[in-house]
Amino acid sequence: MAYRIFKVAEQDWYPDVPGKKYVYDNTHSVRVQKGDVFLYLDKRQGYSFSATGMVARLTKRKPTEKERSRVAKVKTVFTAHLDHVIAFTSPLSISPNSKIGNCMPMDSM
Repeated sequence: MAYRIFKVAEQDWYPDVPGKKYVYDNTHSVRVQKGDVFLYLDKRQGYSFSATGMVARLTKRKPTEKERSRVAKVKTVFTAHLDHVIAFTSPLSISPNSKIGNCMPMDSM
């Protein structure tokens, strides 16, 4: 078991289903395995962690022509099928510009 960060952003390349499926290609997290735990890093919400869960299984397929045209190195498209997904009540921001959700430095405690 490993810990992963799945980035969520506005994109129309891959058919993600929040809380159900995370789709990515071989230019990214190729070592994801069944049983890995993940955090969603949501770039749509000011660079915030928004949920956690587990990878239940993985499937792979050949990329479509559109997916292949994005980056020439795309050879395989993976789908992480998710389970035990828990959304945070409020996103935890890790943006250095946000005061919401940020922790204070240890030396100021």
